[in-house]
Amino acid sequence: MINILLLEDDSSQLIELENMIMLHSYNASFQILRAANYEDALFHISNNHIHIYILNAQPEAAKNSYSAFDIARIIRYEYNQAYAPIIFTSNDLSDISIAVNELHCCNYLLKPYSCEHLHKALDFCFSLPQYHINYFDFKDVNGIHIRINETDINYIEAAAHSVKLHTPSISYTSRSYSMDTLEHLLSSTFIRCHKKYIVSKKNITHYDKTNLLLTVKLILNNTSTTFNIPVGRHYKTSFETKFNS
Repeated sequence: MINILLLEDDSSQLIELENMIMLHSYNASFQILRAANYEDALFHISNNHIHIYILNAQPEAAKNSYSAFDIARIIRYEYNQAYAPIIFTSNDLSDISIAVNELHCCNYLLKPYSCEHLHKALDFCFSLPQYHINYFDFKDVNGIHIRINETDINYIEAAAHSVKLHTPSISYTSRSYSMDTLEHLLSSTFIRCHKKYIVSKKNITHYDKTNLLLTVKLILNNTSTTFNIPVGRHYKTSFETKFNS
């Protein structure tokens, strides 16, 4: 999941900004954190790992309270996130030198900006080395192609004439794939352990060789949970080879 913090004190502009972001092709991997003020922003920063910051910048000379630039300084200097992608939005260019030269933002969007310009700014953030992401293009039961961050895939299971792909917030169903096809399309971080299951290796916390059971730890709707997935005897050898590699 890609956490994007939005700092915007105008509620209508906040909604519009979020709607524009969710039109991006990577939207299935986004979690939007909304902040209407300095305090909200600090709460999210202290309680979440933020991947991208989009901060509405009031002119430094006109501010009567903490500004987006103060938030950016906290991100850079107190949380030591020297390379975290920050995008500023603003009604004027008076403080662009602060944003670029001091705070090293990725982009400075002058309002009103277009959805295309916002998406280009996001694409630049995703191109940074620390945010190299493997995406899986999943075609759901309605024929809609969804780009899903592979780190967000908990596991995949076979159902009646379909497959279900489970993420922390939503599950997707498709009739376009067999489990054998998915096994080869996904990266090496996924392991086929059973004719009905493909699981992300990072989520496996324990392997019971005697009973051929995996304990899998997942985050579902912001709640941590564990459950068991069987290891099929036909897949035991190949599973153990990949699990121990």
